[in-house]
Amino acid sequence: MLRNFLEKYWKLKKLKKWNFLYKSSENDQNLYLINKWQILLSVENREIAVIWENEISWEKSFLKKTAKPIDAQAITEAEVLYITPDEFNKLDDKVKNDFLVALTVFISDRVFLLNDIINSISLINKKFSTLEPSLSLKYLQNIFSNLIDIKEIFIYKVYEWAILPIYESKLNPSIQEQIQKVINKERTIISGKDSFLIKVDYYILYLKVKKNKNDYIITNTFIHSINTLKYLAERLEELQVKELNDLLK
Repeated sequence: MLRNFLEKYWKLKKLKKWNFLYKSSENDQNLYLINKWQILLSVENREIAVIWENEISWEKSFLKKTAKPIDAQAITEAEVLYITPDEFNKLDDKVKNDFLVALTVFISDRVFLLNDIINSISLINKKFSTLEPSLSLKYLQNIFSNLIDIKEIFIYKVYEWAILPIYESKLNPSIQEQIQKVINKERTIISGKDSFLIKVDYYILYLKVKKNKNDYIITNTFIHSINTLKYLAERLEELQVKELNDLLK
């Protein structure tokens, strides 16, 4: 019902990669549906979420006729359907009422996704606080088991002059070439078909995985677990240094 309305009354807008859909500095009150691929939401250059196709963007701004407090930027070539408050007000009252009913149902369904993200974040933090840090792959697999099955994980520390391995679950020289290619990407998290690349300050985590949840849940869980991921990299680096010192002794 919601999509039928959108396709009948809304306009289509195409975005090239890295184009902005809207900015917090603009008084954008439109309502958007992501029709094709990924939009990054950020506040003051801090990533807060990634939204996928069939997701409504910032309905509060549309309903209250206020500016959006965030920036939205295409991270792939994208398409959106949109309607302005003025165009919406021109519609028949029954059409508007039917749309608002459909929008309410849509927002209610979204709550389940957000609840899954919150629970995933909580579970990861709980495991970090209760499990003894270890360099074993099994320890890392346990930490993220509700989201992904880790097949391989590589953690690197980036200096101006080098990329140094902090942790490698499987010796693979070619992975450094892949890391080098994406080192200057502007994104914090990049999702592949069976992989995730995560930049945390001067650390880079590259995970080969089997996904147990959809990309929306996994990516947004990682976005809001950045400090936890940084702590993980730091702890593994400490353990690696200690193991090397013990070996030298």
